[in-house]
Amino acid sequence: TLALPERRPSPGARGRLWQALARATQAPPLSGEEQAPSAGRLAAFFDIPEPQAAHFLGTLDDAAGWLSIPGPGAGQLQAVSVGPGRAGQMGMLVRFPAGFRMPRHQHRGSERALVLRGGFRSSEGATYHPGDEAWSEADDSHELYVLPDGECALALLLREGIEFRQEPEEG
Repeated sequence: TLALPERRPSPGARGRLWQALARATQAPPLSGEEQAPSAGRLAAFFDIPEPQAAHFLGTLDDAAGWLSIPGPGAGQLQAVSVGPGRAGQMGMLVRFPAGFRMPRHQHRGSERALVLRGGFRSSEGATYHPGDEAWSEADDSHELYVLPDGECALALLLREGIEFRQEPEEG
């Protein structure tokens, strides 16, 4: 029997595959415009009651309840207690200013992001707008660039956090 050696896709290739699958399974906006996620979609994302999700969406413009992320102009975060269907994951809302660049970082575990407002581009070249989801697997490494036309707000589910790198990867 002849068998080919098993090859695991690179972390970047896995991320692009997840992104392509997410886009393929999402219905396009009816008007052709970007659609911000509803409270129902955010509730399902975090596995929380819809009224709680509606409350979080209502806090996106508030100054209270947000913690500054260390670093100049790095943005803010707000912790979210996730439901039992997301056990073992950290939930949070984050917002970054227009034009912000998140340095190269590596994921210790998986990350799932839902764009609530604005948008960003990954270092792999994919661009995300309100309603889009992005996935990163453990060991994925990338940068994030917030689009210049406004603040970017994301809902995040993380396993085990991220680690920042001092130098960009070669290759």
